[in-house]
Amino acid sequence: MPNIYEHIKLLLALQTHLDACIPDALAPYCFVANFSQGCLTIGVSDANWIMPLRYELPNIRDYLRQKAKVVSLTSIQLKVQPKLLMLNKKGVVTNKKLGSITAVNSLRKIHKIIEDANLKPITTKGK
Repeated sequence: MPNIYEHIKLLLALQTHLDACIPDALAPYCFVANFSQGCLTIGVSDANWIMPLRYELPNIRDYLRQKAKVVSLTSIQLKVQPKLLMLNKKGVVTNKKLGSITAVNSLRKIHKIIEDANLKPITTKGK
């Protein structure tokens, strides 16, 4: 089992670096979805943001390799986040997009829970 706590810390650090190297207009719509085997997956909340983000890929790659020291970065993949089926307050299924801010905040909450509950030894077990 991979070290969940360390992976969350890595994703949060990558999110901070991503926010620093993309235009402010793109930041609310983009988030670090994953980093695995040298491939950074950037999620976007809508397909309309793929093209402007694609133009920024060389800058993102160079920034992460040089300034953020992510030397293991070999590729960057862009993915549109699929719609999620969610229940509203009345119990009715609705289509709702999980925004990039929600995804990042979820990672931050998980990170805080692990730290507050002192779960680091459990999440790093088997390393």
